[in-house]
Amino acid sequence: MKSDLTKQQNEFKITLKRLEDNLLARLSSAGSNFLGDTELVENLENTKRTATEIEEKVSEAKVTSVKIDEARELYRPAAARASLIYFIMNDLCRIHPMYQFSLKAFKVVFATAIERAEPSEDVKARVHNLIESITYSTFIYTTRGLFEKHKLIFTSQMSFLVNRKKHLFWLIELVFFRVLPRFYSHRKKSIRKNSIFFFVIQLCPM
Repeated sequence: MKSDLTKQQNEFKITLKRLEDNLLARLSSAGSNFLGDTELVENLENTKRTATEIEEKVSEAKVTSVKIDEARELYRPAAARASLIYFIMNDLCRIHPMYQFSLKAFKVVFATAIERAEPSEDVKARVHNLIESITYSTFIYTTRGLFEKHKLIFTSQMSFLVNRKKHLFWLIELVFFRVLPRFYSHRKKSIRKNSIFFFVIQLCPM
């Protein structure tokens, strides 16, 4: 709807410009008695009437645009969750180069999740349902293409970043996952590259 409103505004500007150019062309070609030119006077009245109508529509469009922006902000948390999950998915190639997820495919999953989300008249409840549906759908979609040994890594990374975004814990609380592998490393126990500790170290540098 926002794009339609922008398109409409552009069409208004084009119409006004065309009317102004047409009026100026007639005035420049009119003789000394331009008031006697009936067609020119009618064109002037038509331009004035159209400009007034467009001005009213532009004022209405501005009010509508504000309402759209306010409504869009209410749904921003759902978009933020989708964005967060997509970039987590995109980082999975750091575990294995086979894990490649296109934005086009993700948009299909995203659209399907919106359709499957439980409807609600209350906006907050609707946004909550959208977030839950988007999270679940993308999780199922992603884990279907992962090796079993990497599913825990993906699940943990989603949990860490989602809860951190919700301010349920701070980054300092992940120190445990940084200290523990270093402790084992000092004990000459290697950290496997596909382990959750290795992944946390790579994505949560200190």
